[in-house]
Amino acid sequence: MYISEKQRDLLIEELSEMDDDSVLSIIREITSYDGSLEDESWEDIDSFDELLNGSVEREGAWWLACRIFYGDFRPRDSYWKFDAYGNLKSTDYLNFDNNTYESIVDSVENIPEDYIPNEILDILNNADEEDEEDTDYIVDNTSDAFGGFNN
Repeated sequence: MYISEKQRDLLIEELSEMDDDSVLSIIREITSYDGSLEDESWEDIDSFDELLNGSVEREGAWWLACRIFYGDFRPRDSYWKFDAYGNLKSTDYLNFDNNTYESIVDSVENIPEDYIPNEILDILNNADEEDEEDTDYIVDNTSDAFGGFNN
């Protein structure tokens, strides 16, 4: 989907004003389609048992112990994920920044419109409506540019 510079700027501004959980929801939705934002995606700590249960059964408790030991995991944090080395990492603060928002917009440009999160589509549609309102006030004065055509 093509995104103009104005839409890009508006998207980044709107994303920066959203709470972290809303941004995380958008990241997860895009990641579920193409995996492009996997590095930015975090899981809620409440899903820890559910999501790792199959891995522990398959790999064993030693596997989980190593993922925790070599990672940066604290069970009291709110979010967790696997780092680039496959170790567990956790945080209480997501701290999304402008690079994250840029990555979201880049990903949106590369996925079909049917898979773009509704929150993003709403922002883009509002930007289109604002553009239409702006063009309503443009007046064509070209006939007066050289003193008019009736001289």
